[in-house]
Amino acid sequence: EDRVTLVPVPDFFLEEGIPALGDHPAHIHMDWNYILHVPEFSPKFPDREYEKMRWFTKEEAQNIDTFANIREYILPKCYSV
Repeated sequence: EDRVTLVPVPDFFLEEGIPALGDHPAHIHMDWNYILHVPEFSPKFPDREYEKMRWFTKEEAQNIDTFANIREYILPKCYSV
C-alpha cells in the first residue's frame, strides 16, 4: 500500500508545555525522539539553528546540564549500547 508508511516507534515522546506569550496562546510541543547509535564521523550542520549542535562522548553526556527526566531516562538508555 503506497498510501501507508511504517514509522518506527520512537524511544520516547517529549511533551513540553509552552506558556502563553503575547498573542500566542499556551500550547504543547510534542517531539518524537529516537536514540541512534552511529559510527564516529564529522557531521556538518547548517549554521543557523544548529550553531551549538554537536556529538557528545559518553563521558560528556553523563555530565551534561539538562532536565532531570533526560538524565534519569534518556541518558541511561544511550549508555546501554
